[in-house]
Amino acid sequence: MDKTYIINTGCSYGVMFRSMKEFTKGNDTNFEVIDLHCDSFGAEYQKRSIIYTVSKLLWDGISPKNIFVIIEWSQPNRLFTEIPQDLCTDIINHSDLEGTFVLDNKFNLKTQSNLIKKYKHLNVIFNDRVYTNPDVDDLTYFENKDIEWYLSEYKKNCHISQKPIDRLEHYLQSIIDIQSFLSSRNIEHISFLMNDTFTDLKYESDYLKTIWNQLDLSKFVFHNRFGGIDEFAMERFGNIAYLSGANEWDIPEDGNMMEFGNHPHDSVYIDFFEEYIYPKAKEYFGELSFNYTDRWSKLKHNSIRQ
Repeated sequence: MDKTYIINTGCSYGVMFRSMKEFTKGNDTNFEVIDLHCDSFGAEYQKRSIIYTVSKLLWDGISPKNIFVIIEWSQPNRLFTEIPQDLCTDIINHSDLEGTFVLDNKFNLKTQSNLIKKYKHLNVIFNDRVYTNPDVDDLTYFENKDIEWYLSEYKKNCHISQKPIDRLEHYLQSIIDIQSFLSSRNIEHISFLMNDTFTDLKYESDYLKTIWNQLDLSKFVFHNRFGGIDEFAMERFGNIAYLSGANEWDIPEDGNMMEFGNHPHDSVYIDFFEEYIYPKAKEYFGELSFNYTDRWSKLKHNSIRQ
């Protein structure tokens, strides 16, 4: 049987596979997971990372029927900005870059590929180009201070070229673009949301209302109407889902961590996968059984790096 390539992307809510090995032992099905998720990036990164990776697989002769794509769509407000190439030599050649995680069929880390590399988690490198989200980056850690200056100036002016409505329209257009790209190549895919960004989205502008009808909602899974990971975590588990994965210094005095964007424990993503995604992807993964013993343990959160 030919190998199946399962490609996963998203933001910091796209971590479905980083602790999967703690909750299932996998099987002998011939697949590997290419995990492209990157903290704080939005729809433009999710779109580009899939097009870039899928295209390379197709160029290498992988059949579309042996590719399955899982996309977590982040928030509409997130930027994807290229840092000028002439400022990035030190980053591209840095000795401490993290590669794309490739997991085997037991969900163990098999290798780190050079497909898409990360610099300090908040910058991604596509070959000789470096991108960041300056909205969430404090910028002070760049050794080349010209980068800090450039991005600071960019942030001062991005309200002109990246108005709120521009971000909403670009967000939905990115989703439609990737659906079109994958469907035109007969590649199966499924998407889900960080949290509900769809309710009333089409009413924000006439353009959004027009392109909404091009969105294939059958390629999404939702918790209830348009709910994503946060709605699922809150309704199914409550505060413990967020408290169990939190850093001690982030926990307030009242212990309530249940807020949108606070990142639930990794086990919640496995539950979401088992309930919503696995039934639609079983032919690619084969038979999987799940065990949630001691599920809220810190050792079972972000375990790929432990």
